[in-house]
Amino acid sequence: MGLLVLLHRFWRGPVVVAHVEHGIRGGDSLEDARFVQAMALKLNYPSVVVSVDVPRQRRRGESLEEAARRLRYEALEKVRQDWLASWVLLAHQADDQAETVLFHLCRGTGLRGLIGIPSLRPPFARPLMAFSGSELRVFLEREGFSWVEDGTNSDSRYARNRIRNEVLPLMRRTLNARVDEHLAALAREAAELAVRMEERSRALLGELRSPFPGALRSWLWEKAKRLSPFERCEALRAEALSLGWPSLDRGRTESLAGLVGKGGRWTFQWKKDLQVLCGQRWITWTSGRFPTFPTRKIPSGRGLYQGPFWTLSWENASGAFPLLSPLGDRAAEETKGKIPWWLREGWPTIVQGSTMIWCPFFGGEAELAAEPSSGLALRLQWSIEGRSRLRNELQTF
Repeated sequence: MGLLVLLHRFWRGPVVVAHVEHGIRGGDSLEDARFVQAMALKLNYPSVVVSVDVPRQRRRGESLEEAARRLRYEALEKVRQDWLASWVLLAHQADDQAETVLFHLCRGTGLRGLIGIPSLRPPFARPLMAFSGSELRVFLEREGFSWVEDGTNSDSRYARNRIRNEVLPLMRRTLNARVDEHLAALAREAAELAVRMEERSRALLGELRSPFPGALRSWLWEKAKRLSPFERCEALRAEALSLGWPSLDRGRTESLAGLVGKGGRWTFQWKKDLQVLCGQRWITWTSGRFPTFPTRKIPSGRGLYQGPFWTLSWENASGAFPLLSPLGDRAAEETKGKIPWWLREGWPTIVQGSTMIWCPFFGGEAELAAEPSSGLALRLQWSIEGRSRLRNELQTF
């Protein structure tokens, strides 16, 4: 209510009051929504109440708090668009900032976690971040307005509520009465430093990235291993942010950075079907299952086949019908170090009998050839995501 009353006092532009009812607290939640509507009416503002069912709309692996936050922001953004508004003003204040920074510290975080709640991230802004909850309550009492408390705030089963109701009060009493101010100041300094770190991280990602088939992102391992552990952690956080992936805690980030430094063959499960893979010269970010395709004959005449991330066209002028087949476990010595293990079920090869006679590589070449006795007369044209076409001709009679 503090934000609404402040706007009424000092802002003369149009305002739409939006309230998201989460469907968690039953009748109490509906009462809060009615209170907001009544306050908006009293101040002569239009209001919108959006009801969401957080328990039902929660995604697999998503906590109730995460789901509520996601749905709340989605609902507020839709209201903004419906009303052609430029900004969404949120009522977070200094107490929320202190709780968030302390929560991130306890969970394990990097520099970005110390920023806590950003004051400005368009189209969302938080103009009350300089005020504590007690200051806002005094202001409301002086102005003659009441407010309601969310009943779940007193439920210390939730980690944030334990920090709010138990940890911070203990710190204020026994350590420093101004702990909230110091945590907020730390968040501001972290935000300023993070801007510089983000510039450095963008430069690092530009050096590390290399387009790779079937990958959301990919790095060259040789470059990644040369980074310091700190730089690897920062680059990993920046890459996850660029993909919209959930952040990892400090421990898991450091574990992944250690794997990146060692190289080899490994899979790191980020969350659910999100994973980071390493093999040969590449580190890739992927989502979902590894690509594959079915084995099929290459008949005489011309044809084209669309694979998971490649296209192969052929002209078969012989009577032999070789097979287009996934590389799989066939990887010969010639393919080692050139095709990472997670792509082998989706990587094209041409097989005649038990012999692999053709296999394309990343470098723009294709190796292996038909035996003179094979009777093949085969022209191939192969293209891969984001790469130029590779032409290969096998002609033996």
